[in-house]
Parts: sequence; structure tokens; C-alpha cells
Amino acid sequence: MAMVVKYLLMVSIMFLMLGVGLRTAFREVINVVRQLGPVMRGILANFLVVPLLFYLALQFLPFRPDVVIGLLIMAAVPVAPMAPPFVDKAKGDVLYAVGLMTVIALLCVPLTPAILLLCLPKSEAGLELSVIAIVFPSQQINQLDSTGANQLAKLQAELGAEGITLYFAEAKNALRQTMRRAGLEAKIGVDHFYDSIEDGVQAFLKRGDQQTDQVVKG
Repeated sequence: MAMVVKYLLMVSIMFLMLGVGLRTAFREVINVVRQLGPVMRGILANFLVVPLLFYLALQFLPFRPDVVIGLLIMAAVPVAPMAPPFVDKAKGDVLYAVGLMTVIALLCVPLTPAILLLCLPKSEAGLELSVIAIVFPSQQINQLDSTGANQLAKLQAELGAEGITLYFAEAKNALRQTMRRAGLEAKIGVDHFYDSIEDGVQAFLKRGDQQTDQVVKG
């Protein structure tokens, strides 16, 4: 359901933008861009006033550095592409909105990273990625020769040494039989083969929950 809503929202935005674009001539947009005063006010509001207000306000709010980083990124990102349709709905100056959006879209490439470089604090949380399982989609593998079997066994051993569990999804019967004859199925584990990627992921998550319960009860 979430995916349906996501795609419906994307299509709605596309039609809103298309409706504004079909009623706006490029020549008229260029004429608006040449009006230096209004365009400069829009540029200053997006790239100076809003980031500066957020930066000053966040100096006095008790947020963690990583929350501050997220809010400052939002403040540094310029006016959204959806602005012209909303301006149109509000009976505002659509030509000005389209012209300003065009200019800001070009300026945000150098200016947004520069703003973030100046105002972002260092993250205390950092970033650490831990891979504990790999679900390998194997529906496109029709055959496995001895060289491939040896490489797969080597990969499984290397991953196991790192504490990473290897799962297979959508493996065809011919592939399973070849792996069984080569002894790979027994090494990997018969219970590590699943009909779909979703089944493999769900089984791994369920297994992780069971291990967590055992640790807690122990």
C-alpha cells in the first residue's frame, strides 16, 4: 500500500509540474529572470536568510548534533520544485516562481554544499555499517561448473570467517542438484535456501529475533 501511495504521489507531482509548464512560455520565464531585484530577493531568502535563521535558532535548542545536521540540511536545500504548482493554486505569480526555481536549481549545485560546509557541526554518532547476512538472488544462474563451485565454496568460507551468513533465494532445481553433488548445499545449510528474496529476509529476521530472545532469557 505504501508503494502505491508513493507512486501516486509521484505521478500527481509530475502532472502538477506539467500543467504549470504547459501554461508557461520559456520566453516569459527569461523575462522574469532578467528582473534582478525580485530574483535577488528570492536567492537571498533561500541561500542566506533561511539557513542563517535555522543556524542561529539551533544554537539555543537542546538537539543532538545529528538532529541539528538534519535540520540544517533541510534549511540549506533551496525552494522545492513543487513551489510553482502551489503558487498557481494560491493565485500568485507563477512566472516568478518558475523563473526563481530555474535560477535556484542552477545555483544550488555550488551554494548548497558551501553553506553546509560552513554551518554543519561534526557528528558525534558517526556512521558504522555492519553486514551480518547476504541474501543472494540466484534465479538467473542455470549452471554451475567445478570452477564456479570452488569459487562459491571459497566465498562462503570467507564470509563465514567474517561472521556473515550467506542465503540463496530463487535457486533453480538444476542449480540445487549441482550444489548438492559438490557438497555445497551441506556446507551452506539446507535451511539457507528460500523460494524468494522476501522469504530469505524474513527468515533471517525471525532467526535474529529468536537469538535476541535467547540472549535476554539467558
